[in-house]
Amino acid sequence: MEEVGHRRWDIAGSLAVAYLIHDLYQTKKQQAVEFEPASMSRDNLPAPPPLTLAEQNEIKDLVQAFHQAGSAEAKAAMVADCLSMLAPMRSFYTVHGTEPSEISLDPYLTHVEQGEVNFFRGTGAYSDGRTIEFYVRRHDEEFVLDWPSLSGYSAMNWGTFLTEKPALPMEFRVLASKVSARSNGGSREIALSLHYSRGEEKVIGYADAASLAGGELNKVFAQYGESPVKLTLKLAYAGYQGSDPRLVVTEVVRKDWLALASVM
Repeated sequence: MEEVGHRRWDIAGSLAVAYLIHDLYQTKKQQAVEFEPASMSRDNLPAPPPLTLAEQNEIKDLVQAFHQAGSAEAKAAMVADCLSMLAPMRSFYTVHGTEPSEISLDPYLTHVEQGEVNFFRGTGAYSDGRTIEFYVRRHDEEFVLDWPSLSGYSAMNWGTFLTEKPALPMEFRVLASKVSARSNGGSREIALSLHYSRGEEKVIGYADAASLAGGELNKVFAQYGESPVKLTLKLAYAGYQGSDPRLVVTEVVRKDWLALASVM
């Protein structure tokens, strides 16, 4: 019981420090690029109220402070669903390390409406030249980051997935591009190149063109052509015509990397 109590105090203390850092970044504004007001939403949907200059600066400070934070606990205080994200963030940063602390932000934000949720999308670049894309949304009276779409987080390590080849579908945020569409045994299938955002091994996956997943993929590739697209997919390994299991797409979860389960 004493050990459990110590663990609870450790977690509580970590979160207390994280929230203190969160409060400090809001009160210590740094001079930087000013965002222009967000554009109107697509498909003629009503746009949210225009961002004030203070809100633009708040978003900028949020993104800067997130990248300067040195621990998962400090970062978690600035993201949506912080309590449920803390454990995944600890695991993720243990494996991958934290993001570079130096980041330059582009001056524009775009309004993106997903159901009843209004996001503001921004872009920027790290000091090593890598580009980033981030989404923020309002939560009560402040803005929070959508962490899974920023990090490309998936519940299972990509390398482990490719090695273990599980038959149970697993959800992944991947970059996908169409390789070909061909006929096999009278049915048509889509072959696509898949890889994780942090540069691990690319693999070929397959989807039955007549399936729901195949139909969604055809729509995506009809719009984007051969350009890599960020998709959230359910992937599994399945036997094919007596051969070793191959990677198959069982479901197109989202046509982006956003995490919306808790806000829809």
